[in-house]
This record gives sequence, structure tokens and C-alpha cells, in this order.
Amino acid sequence: MEELIVKKYARILGIMCLAFLILIASMPELSAKVSAAYDALIARWEEAQLEKEREIYKQFIKDTKKEEEEPTDIMIPGTIRIPVAEGLDVDSIEFDNDFMNHTLTIFFPGTDEDILKDYPMVGNPDHIDNLGVSSDKKGLYIQFMTDTVIEPTVEYQDDYMFLTLNVPRDIYDRIVVIDAGHGGIMPGMVVSNIKEKDVTLEIVNRIKVLFDEDTSVKVYYTRLSDVDIPLEARVGLANDLNADLFLSVHLNSFGQAFNDTHGTMTMFNELLGNENNRSRDFAKIVNDALVSALGTRNLGVVNGSTIYIIREAKVPVALTELAFMSNRKELEMLTNEEKQELIARTIYEAIIKALDEGF
Repeated sequence: MEELIVKKYARILGIMCLAFLILIASMPELSAKVSAAYDALIARWEEAQLEKEREIYKQFIKDTKKEEEEPTDIMIPGTIRIPVAEGLDVDSIEFDNDFMNHTLTIFFPGTDEDILKDYPMVGNPDHIDNLGVSSDKKGLYIQFMTDTVIEPTVEYQDDYMFLTLNVPRDIYDRIVVIDAGHGGIMPGMVVSNIKEKDVTLEIVNRIKVLFDEDTSVKVYYTRLSDVDIPLEARVGLANDLNADLFLSVHLNSFGQAFNDTHGTMTMFNELLGNENNRSRDFAKIVNDALVSALGTRNLGVVNGSTIYIIREAKVPVALTELAFMSNRKELEMLTNEEKQELIARTIYEAIIKALDEGF
């Protein structure tokens, strides 16, 4: 009897071991199936989100067409009408214009998506590729993805915002793009633990302070923080805006060890031709101003057409190499706050001079 019991349990144990071995053998396949199921679930969720945005955009177009068929006396031609919650202080509405990515986000605090069901957005969707609507505990977000750089202007009337998406050229007479070289994971040259990206950013932020006080020029900056902006986005911004001038600020270096090489030079786009080359003329104005103000050796203006942002620029472009980080004296100048302020003012005045000369 005991022998039969032992045999029975041995048989059960054998079956269990076999099942365990089969399970182990199938683990890669099981893991792959679970992973595939997870990926499919994520894909369905992402598709649902995209479908939601498509439906919002379709409804926006539908409501716009309906509004055009049944015009009202409060619509302003060429605008988008957006409802504003009753009692909401319009000064609390926030605008985030990410012109590098052609995206405008408007935040309405204390509001949710339900308001758009009762009072849908309508109007002329100029320059809009797509839009998205979302909300959280803080409020409602409406995001416009556009086909170019835009500048929003708004008016408020009868609990509505009337939004116009303007092409900058339509509202600004003089447009300049300034680029702080490198950034993020691209430090540029590094000498004595000083990174080129940090110095160029500091100088460009000082330039911004000066232009913020000058309403005669609209200036766009490729970066105002330590981020890596792709080269195509930098020059693309200048081209999209059809900028009057595009200036990129860099520092030079002859290796990473200190040596006697020194001076200031500025590059231009020789591909724009020999006669009436506005890129060369702009580069000369910038270079001469810097040499005069800083007392550095004049290395002149040189062809920089092998450099991507110069070669691809369709507007007058200059890339200035302020001085050499690998020269101890010039590095001290480049990192001195008073000298940085002098460099910033010199560049500001050079740009104004170029614009006044008809660029």
C-alpha cells in the first residue's frame, strides 16, 4: 500500500517537474507575448489620443464652416473665436509661443473642456496644421500647431477671445535672429574648464537686455538657456522669418592648451555671390565694430560657406568668432563681466547700424 502511495506521489511530482520545465522553456516566448501585448496596448492608446485630436480639429473646421455660413456681427475676419469662462481674469491667461517648433499653447486657468462643448471655437484657421485640447486640475490648454512661425494678437469681447495668428513679417518692419553657439550636450570648445556654450549664452542674454528696450527691432533667439538646438532649426528659424539679419555668436580656439594665437574674425556666406553680398557686408560691420571696441587683432571676414548654418542661410548671415579661448589674455576678457557687457553693446550697435544702412 505504502509502495503504491509512493509511486502515486512520484508520478505527480514528475508531472509537476515536467510542467515546470515546459514553463521554463516557454518563458522567452511568454515574455515576448506579454511585451507584444503591452506594445499593442500602448499603440492603441496613442492612436486613441491622435484620433481625439483629429476629431477636435474636424469639429473645429465644421464649426468654422457653419459660422461662415451663418455669420454674426461679433466675428472679426481672419480670427479664431475662443470662449472665455465667465468671471475669468483675462490677464491670467498664459501664452507659450514655441516658435522653434511652430507651436502656440494658450492656458486658461480654472477652465475645463466642457466650455468648448457649449461654445465651440470658430473662425478662420490660417496657418493651422492641427490643434489639441486638454485639461487638468489647473485649467484648459489649447495648442495650435502651425505651418510657420506665428505671432499671436488677441482682443476680448463679450466673454470671447479673438485670436489672430500673424506672420511676423506682417507686423514687424525689422526682424533679427541671434544664435548663441552650441548648448546642451554640445559644449563647443572647452579650455581651462570653461565651456564655449556658457560664454556665448551669457553674452547673448546681455544682448537681449539691450534689444528688450528697443521696440524698433523684433529679435528672435535660437536659445536663451543651456539647451542643444539642432543646426537645421537654428538656420531654419532665420529662413522661416525671412530675417533681415542672422548672427551666430561663437568663440575661437587653437587647441585646448594656452598659446599666442589671438584675434577676432567673422564669417560670411560666399555662396550669395561676390557683388552686393549682404552677408559679407554684415560680417564686416560686426567684425570692425568688435575689433575697434575690444582692441583685438583684426583677422578679417572670411568665407564660412562650409559651415552648415552659413551655407543654408537664405538671409544675410554672419558668424562671429569673438576671440580665442586658447589665448589666456583673451579668455580672461571673454569671461569678464564688464567686457561681456561691452561685447553685447558692440554687437547691438553693429546690428542697429546694419539695419539703418538698409539691411
